[in-house]
Amino acid sequence: MSVEFSISNQYLRSNRKKGFVSFISGVSMVGLILSVTTLITVLSVMNGFHKELRDRVLSAISHSTISEYSGTLTDWQTLRLSINQNPHVLESSPYIERYGLLSINGRSQGVSVRG
Repeated sequence: MSVEFSISNQYLRSNRKKGFVSFISGVSMVGLILSVTTLITVLSVMNGFHKELRDRVLSAISHSTISEYSGTLTDWQTLRLSINQNPHVLESSPYIERYGLLSINGRSQGVSVRG
């Protein structure tokens, strides 16, 4: 039996003659157990949510983007090879991004197409 369990057991059983004090101790213990359980559950859910959100955002938006002032990279293959040689770079991929206007049933919305 652990030391913590034996101390708590002695504390809870010592006041058997004083019913109200024993009742308050029991209610306090149950409240503490429920609050710690709730805290652990909420922290676990929030950590999982944070990881999932980070993974989804980073799958859609990159950490960094390299572009030329004119908007088009003429020698992107050589640039990509030199970027991939960096040990801190996990992955790189080229893409084209264009902007447009989408109209459906008289409603217009600006769009960005990346691919």
